[in-house]
Amino acid sequence: MNIAKQLAILFSLLFLLFNSFESKAQADTAFWFAAPRVTPSHANKPIVMRFATYGQPATITISEPANALFVPYSFTLSANSATTKDLTDQIQYIENTPENSVLNYGIKITATATISAYYEEEGQVSSGTFNNPEIFPLKGRYAQGVSFVVPSQMVFDDKDKLAISPKNGFVIVATEDSTIVTVTLSNSDAIGHSQGVPFTILLNKGQSYAVTSAGIFASEHLGGSIVQANKPICVTIFDDSIYLGGHYDLAGDQIVPEAFTGSEFIMVRGNLNNTDPPDAVSNADFYFIWGTKDNTVISINGVSVGTINRGQYYQGNLFDPSMYITTSNPVYVLQFTGDGEEVTETSLPAINCTGSQQVSFVRSSTEAFQVNILCKAPEINSFLLNGSAGIITGSYFNDVPGTNGVWKEARINDGNMQDIDFNFPQGIASFVSNTSGLFHLGFLNGKNGTGSRLGYFSSYGIGNLTRVVVNSICDNKNVQLQANLITNTTYSWTGPQGFTSSIYDPVVTNAQPINSGTYTVTANVQGCGIFTDSLKITVYPLASVAFISPKDTICTGDSTKLTVSLKGKAPWTLAYSNGKVADTISGITASPFTFSVAPKTTSKYSLTYLIDATPCNPGTVAVAPSIFDTVIVNPLPTVTISGGDSLCTGKSKTLNLAFTAQSPWDLVYNNGKDTTTKDSIIKNTFPILVSPTTTTT
Repeated sequence: MNIAKQLAILFSLLFLLFNSFESKAQADTAFWFAAPRVTPSHANKPIVMRFATYGQPATITISEPANALFVPYSFTLSANSATTKDLTDQIQYIENTPENSVLNYGIKITATATISAYYEEEGQVSSGTFNNPEIFPLKGRYAQGVSFVVPSQMVFDDKDKLAISPKNGFVIVATEDSTIVTVTLSNSDAIGHSQGVPFTILLNKGQSYAVTSAGIFASEHLGGSIVQANKPICVTIFDDSIYLGGHYDLAGDQIVPEAFTGSEFIMVRGNLNNTDPPDAVSNADFYFIWGTKDNTVISINGVSVGTINRGQYYQGNLFDPSMYITTSNPVYVLQFTGDGEEVTETSLPAINCTGSQQVSFVRSSTEAFQVNILCKAPEINSFLLNGSAGIITGSYFNDVPGTNGVWKEARINDGNMQDIDFNFPQGIASFVSNTSGLFHLGFLNGKNGTGSRLGYFSSYGIGNLTRVVVNSICDNKNVQLQANLITNTTYSWTGPQGFTSSIYDPVVTNAQPINSGTYTVTANVQGCGIFTDSLKITVYPLASVAFISPKDTICTGDSTKLTVSLKGKAPWTLAYSNGKVADTISGITASPFTFSVAPKTTSKYSLTYLIDATPCNPGTVAVAPSIFDTVIVNPLPTVTISGGDSLCTGKSKTLNLAFTAQSPWDLVYNNGKDTTTKDSIIKNTFPILVSPTTTTT
């Protein structure tokens, strides 16, 4: 038995605040991912997601927007830290099986601050023993696109004679509704589909679709397949239980779309040592270069080695510590490496105008560990590890062949760093940064007989030019804007009310609601071109409340309506009291808002607190004591008559009326025949003269 691949990694960020080094790894505030099905006949559990933050804490949510049965995970991670979330209890909703079916298993990860995120198939049999693990670093916005060429290794078969057969393939997830995906298989048939015959899939947001090979042989792998969509999608590649010399292991990655491929790459060798005939190549990695355009010329270390068309590949081996790959058109470069005969693979980042100034990751296994670093020559003495200089030094770096000393590579392992286990401890986030420029970093973790893992964690895009709001966007507060700080770059910001700035981190001072709108940043990166990003800001007014028409008058037993005007963001929660009775009204969605009261005596209604939905007012907002509405309760009026009794015929008599309650009064009386009205009586006693001719009430 055997095999494995595990690793832990972690991460980087971008949204709410950046550390000293602004251009970070594959960091974002939103990630989409679709996980492959891994054969349970080998090992497909546990499955975990690993996260890391940078300078800001983040509330992280893992959800499946299309799947009502999936129970979301939500938690808060403190700044500059890492955590692992075990997803195994919902594996039936995460692994995409069956293939050739529209599923609801697309994963969306969101965070309130920039993070890095990685999916890991641990395949752990027991403590320290692994079978079939792999890591899938998530690439955030750089994973989303509308056109992909699927890379694959094309030499080694997947393991046969397993009860549930392992497969090669890819998984698609839609990020928007009404996404039409067209797939053309270039090399071989897939389950349910034929080579060369395009087929379409209709997916809504969060829906996923797995395309898997019809067989286990390398000749049946789906490399070169073309995936195109009318809206952004993400694609995961996988190759399950790849068989080498009695060992078999999972390999895979989340790939970038064609828009983020490139024409300049550096490959740093791992520790693959394939001694198994007929494909034995000792102490060398394999690589597969996949074309996105016809007539693509490939050069290795400055020497032309071949030409490929779109969907075709060039295969080679790397025996030296590193190699320099250039192409006449953008390509995918798939590195196939490992530890001994335990394998792993990664789709390499292009190096021109990409990279990070800070990368965070976690070593999850105590097995052999190797860090690969790429940078330009001036940066080799500017590295910090967890903020400390003198650990990753220029002595680890060597020239990359074919670059005339412009590019350097470092393969840091226990052969040249004796205290590597101390410097990169298992289970703890490590932060590598460079104070003068961009770099790429990947690591290899594993050993022959257990498993191998490889991933690159630096940015696949232009330094992650991502705009950020660093503090709350509240009325009368300063709003700190920020873009990634990229070396040798000039910046230009524009925004509402004529806002402009030429620095990467401008401030909108004393922001008002009229400052709401779209802010755009343009970065002119020396030698790379002009890049633009934008964000929409809403400046919220501070929550407040007031009575619209204070002082109301009612009679005993009646009710009245009080009306308040609210500012802030709905829904509101409002509490009020009249000194004797208190009440709270929740879910107020509109202003002005009216509610009924029915006091028994004259009462002063005060508003005690208010809660709204803005980030400016996450808790209660006290209301000034001067804000109140007095409801005057008048008793019902009464009248009594005195002075009646007997009276002789033809005589008159004065009756005295006595009133209660508040003047003026309107009086209507009759004697059974005649009705008399008296208006606006202001005295509480009032005489009336009567002259009845008969006994009268």
